[in-house]
This record gives sequence, C-alpha cells and structure tokens, in this order.
Amino acid sequence: MAATPPETPLGQFKLIDTESVDAFECAVKPIFGEVHFDIGKHSTSFHGKANFYPLSQSGLYYGEYGTRVGIDIPHATFIAQGMTLSGAGSTVVDGKQHAFDAKGVPKPVINGSRVELSFDEEHRHLAFCMNPEAVMQKMGALTGKSADKPLQLSPETVMDEAAQARLNRLMAFIVAEVDDAAGPPPQALFKELEQALMVAFLLGHQHNYSAALEGKHHAIAPWQVRRVEQYIEAHWDQPCTVESIAHAVEASVRSIQLSFQTHRGYTPTEFLRKTRLRHARSMLSHPQTGTTVTSVAYACCFGNLGHFSKAYFDEFQELPSATLAQAKGDVRA
Repeated sequence: MAATPPETPLGQFKLIDTESVDAFECAVKPIFGEVHFDIGKHSTSFHGKANFYPLSQSGLYYGEYGTRVGIDIPHATFIAQGMTLSGAGSTVVDGKQHAFDAKGVPKPVINGSRVELSFDEEHRHLAFCMNPEAVMQKMGALTGKSADKPLQLSPETVMDEAAQARLNRLMAFIVAEVDDAAGPPPQALFKELEQALMVAFLLGHQHNYSAALEGKHHAIAPWQVRRVEQYIEAHWDQPCTVESIAHAVEASVRSIQLSFQTHRGYTPTEFLRKTRLRHARSMLSHPQTGTTVTSVAYACCFGNLGHFSKAYFDEFQELPSATLAQAKGDVRA
C-alpha cells in the first residue's frame, strides 16, 4: 500500500472546492457522466474537493467530501480503478457489495455498470479513469487478437496483494510526477506511464480476457525482434507504446516480450531505456550551447532527474554531470 501523500494530490489541478452538492455534481459530470450525491442529514458538513489531471486516454482524479456521502452512478460510461488514501467505504456494482479500507483496493467501475459508492467522513481517494475504447485497444495489443467484446469482470475477482501493491505504486508514482514542483515530465514519459498503469489494471483482475492474457504465446522470429529494435531506434525520442510496437511487427505484446527474453536476454523496455541512455550520453559528450543534464534528460524522455542519473550511472559508471563537465573541458570532472 502506498503511503498517504503529505499534501493534497494533484493540488495544482483543482477541479472544484465547494460546500454545494449541486455545484460539485456539475463539476464532476464531464468526467463521470450522470452522477448523484446523497449526504442525507450531513448536508451542513459537506465540503467537496476534487482535482483532476487529464492524460492522453485517461485521467487521474482526487476526491474528498468532508462527511459521509453516497454516490450513485446509474450507468457508467468509463472504466475506473480507485485507490484509497484514508478512511473506508463500500461499493455496490450491479447489485454486488464490496467493503474496503485504506489497506484494500476498491472494486473497479466498468462501463455499462450501475455503481453505488459509500464513503465515510475520513475518506480520501484517487481514481484512474480510463476511456473504455483505449482499454480495449490495449487488450487487443496484449493478446494479439481483436478485443471485440466489452470487458466483463469475473464476479468474485479480488486483486491479490502483489497486484494491489504494484497498481498503487504506479499510481502514486505518476501522481508524484504530476505534483513535482519542478514541473511535469515530458508527455512522452506520461504516455508510457499511462500505458503501464492500464496493463497493471488488466493483469490485476480476472475478466473475460484473462485466459487470452495468461495463455501461451508463440515467440516471434529473430528477424521480427530486430524489426522491433529498428522501430525503437527510429522512435526513441517519442512515446513507444505496446500498441505501436506490436503493430510494427504484427505480433502480440506477450509474444514480443517472450522472444526478446529468448533471443536477447532482456525486455523491449530495457532496450528502449538503453537506447535512450546511449543518445543521452552522445548529447552530453557533444554538448550544444545551453546543454544541461536536465535538458538532455527531458529530451530523452526521462522525467525524473534522480532516476535518470541513477540509470545513467548504472549503465556507464559515471554521472551525467561528469560526462558533460568533461566534454566542456572542466578539469574538476
């Protein structure tokens, strides 16, 4: 379970801060569609706060309500996975109830479902809200087959602790990057993080596509592995999604991963990272006017300077600042 953020998550992207239930419903309607809030006798203590950060095919939502609240979504037009930061609550999805607290992950909301949420006065939560079409495109890329049927969760699906922790860490990491006072990382990085979060969501739940995701995949031929490498070499400074890579070689993502491990001993993601680091080293070794470690990190799709420096050191046994200083003739390098 990720630690509760010390400050309000997504605080730079305020959606609304109000004591009016009607105003709050209007503010979140573009995200969740038709939604109704019921606060009963607690009407005088309602204080709704919501922040929202839109991603390419999804968005990150933060909400707190200051009192016990019931939320009714008659017909969900989105797919969402919540993450509890504090407090407790329950969900009723298509008539089936599930209680949760800060140590658990709420049941996801699937498009087409009727959803009733109930939160206590201490409840604070994040939600990863996804476009259903984007999720199904992701499913098709992962399985290598057309995902032409709507996503349906198994009635008794419950994420195991490892899957919960993985999903929470990813969501918390992305939120931390959004909240970074130095500014958000490049959109290329955000798109890849968004894709990773979708994959973690799909692999963490049991649904009507789980058998295809978990089934055996034939490895692609070595020449196709090289095609993937060539594609990454040509697009290293752009968002490289599993869809774009899979489309390039006409194979499923699982097949690509298996074949890379078999024929290369590493994953396509590792190859992408090494390629970007190699370009970063070239840029630092041959600096232009105004070249800095920060500018190179961002140009090579590394949004976190600490992570970039560590990855660079692990790869080349020196810090990026040392490479740049040496290239500039700084004897202190």
